[in-house]
Amino acid sequence: MYADDQPRAAMTFVVEFDFSGEVEKERLQTAYDKALQRHPLLRSIIRKAKANRDCWVAPDEYDSQIGWLGDEDFVHIAGAGFELDLTQQVGIKTWGRVGNGESRLTFVFHHACCDGIGAYQFVGDCLWYYAELMGVALEPLIELDETDLKARMRVTTTPELLGFHQREQIDPPQKPSCPVAQVDGEAGKTDRSYPNFFTYTYEKDAYRDLRLRAQGMGQTVNDLLLESMFIAILRWNRKHGIEAADGAVTINMPLDLREPGQPNFSAVNLVTSGFLQRSVEEIENRKALEQSIREECTLLKHTRFESELMKFLFGISGDVHEAAQGFRGEDCMSTVVFSNTGDPTKRFLAKLPRRGGKICAANLVLEDINGVSPLRYQTRASFSLFTYQRRLRICMRTDAEFLSDAASQAFLDNFVECIDNPSPDAL
Repeated sequence: MYADDQPRAAMTFVVEFDFSGEVEKERLQTAYDKALQRHPLLRSIIRKAKANRDCWVAPDEYDSQIGWLGDEDFVHIAGAGFELDLTQQVGIKTWGRVGNGESRLTFVFHHACCDGIGAYQFVGDCLWYYAELMGVALEPLIELDETDLKARMRVTTTPELLGFHQREQIDPPQKPSCPVAQVDGEAGKTDRSYPNFFTYTYEKDAYRDLRLRAQGMGQTVNDLLLESMFIAILRWNRKHGIEAADGAVTINMPLDLREPGQPNFSAVNLVTSGFLQRSVEEIENRKALEQSIREECTLLKHTRFESELMKFLFGISGDVHEAAQGFRGEDCMSTVVFSNTGDPTKRFLAKLPRRGGKICAANLVLEDINGVSPLRYQTRASFSLFTYQRRLRICMRTDAEFLSDAASQAFLDNFVECIDNPSPDAL
């Protein structure tokens, strides 16, 4: 993720937490600093060290101040790609907004430092320290051992498991794919306030109906949504002028490498990706598409340690930055990113009380969560799915160079329509 970072497609991601209740700013800052002490990669930078390699090192000092925004202020990170330069600054930046009995915390993370699960673990720790400082009696935090980070790759996979030598060079796992089509007359940069989320929510009853529909078809909700995503992309592209000859559709699906029985790692990046690719003909064959997605997702869960991406990473020889250049052309390597997080609060290491099923941290009640994965260049849309309070949230971010606000909303609406209208003539 560090080697693949570039201004036009920064490897950063954002999560936002909305609360009822107004946060005590000074106590939250203290809690934030305490939480950072449990997560060393979030307070490190990258410098040349051992054997002149890029290494995580502790800076002499770093900026951990939460930026507090007024009513008219907006989150701003330098550069169009919202980059965080890990050679100069730590891989987390946070803003807060307070007023009218509500609070919002916006966290930006560099994906080289941690994945979404690591981000949620940090936020949970931050809320735990805040509640403690506010006088709430809590169960003790789970202890974390910093030295476990050194063994993280040995724990999650090994070259022997992958079945080849570490220096065996193999091709990148992705092949050029068909991008999400632009809308005529809507190309070019669009000014947006960060982080430019587009969202849709299935409330409790609608989400229950979705689960029951998936179960009745022998699918998980994730399988059903992946199927709908393939159909939505094909329908959108046909509407906007990309036909069958323009290539297959590829969905990049992040996969967690953590397993029960492993150490409780501090915030770290422990994900790989599965790449589900389908031709137009395969998408049009709805029954076969449904079955193939179910079978491939099951296979990926059991073979994620041996994924093509893991083989590529272990097979890199020479400079990792040179290897990353293979991903930096003008080709679309994944049509969309599709990440299913589940309930982020169940990823907390901290045990916090609930009120009416909602997480509480002293005077703060967690009402809503949003977030989205990074966007690589020409991967023009990234989707993250969350469940909280028995609701399903679909959160999307798009590349403003290719999709305007209006086109982005229309693309999300198109996806939801394909979920809600599963009839064979949806194409």
